[in-house]
Amino acid sequence: MKSIFVACLSMSLVLLTLRSVSGCTCMPVTLHGSYKSSDFVLVGRVIYKDATQNYRNGNTYYDVEVLRVLKQDGIEIGTPVTRITTRSADSLCGVYLEVGQVYILNVMYMVD
Repeated sequence: MKSIFVACLSMSLVLLTLRSVSGCTCMPVTLHGSYKSSDFVLVGRVIYKDATQNYRNGNTYYDVEVLRVLKQDGIEIGTPVTRITTRSADSLCGVYLEVGQVYILNVMYMVD
């Protein structure tokens, strides 16, 4: 009986010390679902990465040369280069892109 009480007391202390942690749960999405929910989809080459503001607002900015537009839901890109914003950490569902590489990007348009 004494050992059960000690085990329960130990478990209670462990449970009391647990803390919640906030983060993003990046749900896996099918290619079709990702395409469908995007405002536009483009093929682009990353030409510049601006990570200078990472620690102030948690974002990384990429300038992307638009090579081809695959989907455009009434949104005009306007220039051959567009700025893409993503969260700095993959734990916040951000993405890491390499300068010089070509990617297919599913983009949701957001107004600052």
